[in-house]
Amino acid sequence: MTTTILENIANGLGKLKNVLAQTQYDLWMLKRNIENRERALQPADGWPGKNAEQRADAKTAAISSDPVLKQLTVDLESKTKAEYEYKAAVESLEDERRAQEWNIRAQLVAALAGKANSSHGSVEETAFDDVATEAATDRLFAKADMQAEVRQDVIIPGGGQMVLPGAALNLPKDDIDF
Repeated sequence: MTTTILENIANGLGKLKNVLAQTQYDLWMLKRNIENRERALQPADGWPGKNAEQRADAKTAAISSDPVLKQLTVDLESKTKAEYEYKAAVESLEDERRAQEWNIRAQLVAALAGKANSSHGSVEETAFDDVATEAATDRLFAKADMQAEVRQDVIIPGGGQMVLPGAALNLPKDDIDF
């Protein structure tokens, strides 16, 4: 389940980072287009005016009255806002990813510390109990089956004879590990 969440976050981050990269490229292009448009508006012999202040005023009047430059400026502001929103979304997903990763680490620590099986004891006490019990049981039944094939006669006091499987008579304890 956590893996699926991390995969979804990774997919979302990949898509967001692609959109962010495209937005940053668009911003670069808009800035370049604005600079080119401002140069195109400049007269060949420079901005009219007798001093720097008059020339700056003439440049500002030409730039503010140009409809193409106005649209480029609106687009630049819109793309800048979108860039900030995409960056915030990327940071949010990265925070979510880190939280999921820390959650996985906490689960691993809990499992290693035995807290995941706290009702049965610590990991050291329970980690291999099932495996060891199953292996011992398998060996026990295998030995019993082999010994059951060898039948032994038992003489019953007071007369009579009884046949018991060999397993019921002598199971060596030292061959069975628990």
